[in-house]
Amino acid sequence: MRRLCGAGGRRSCGGAAVRRRHRARAADVPGKRSGASAVPFLDGALRGDFEGEAGAAGGSDLYAAFRHPSALPGRSGQTWLFTDGLHESGLEDTIRALLAAGQDVVYVQLLSPAEIDPQLTGELRLIDSETGTGKEVAIGGSVVASYRQAVRQHCETIRRYCEERGVAYLFVDTGRPIADTVLRSFREAGLLRG
Repeated sequence: MRRLCGAGGRRSCGGAAVRRRHRARAADVPGKRSGASAVPFLDGALRGDFEGEAGAAGGSDLYAAFRHPSALPGRSGQTWLFTDGLHESGLEDTIRALLAAGQDVVYVQLLSPAEIDPQLTGELRLIDSETGTGKEVAIGGSVVASYRQAVRQHCETIRRYCEERGVAYLFVDTGRPIADTVLRSFREAGLLRG
């Protein structure tokens, strides 16, 4: 399981779980011990249980969580970025900053079934759970179909951006069991052994 966070030696492992308003960062751990520290962090990130360094990350700008130099790893290694990818801005700056800091970046996009395929119809007031803002909308079949297409295109754009920069990209539907999706996806991508 060592490849989860690094290749050993002087390399270190870090992880960041980012939601539009909160981030958590796993401790940098060098070498062979890095995999053991990453597993509890990954489990907590997938459950939304951010222990340690959580705090406001600047609303809808992903890069806000990484603007301060101390937020970036101090030595080369591997950083796993867990996010819904629904930030209005900051994706490019975040990946550029992590790559410039000598990181092998793994971008894990986590979306819930309701974000992937909403089951909504009628006249509704939608409220953003992270900002608290709301909007009155009328939703029919064509609106939902357009939304689904937009989500697929958005995810594909992120995947291509990552691929063009040598960043590993994994998509996770949080409605599926972790063993069936995350572990299989990580193994297929060559990011986890065993």
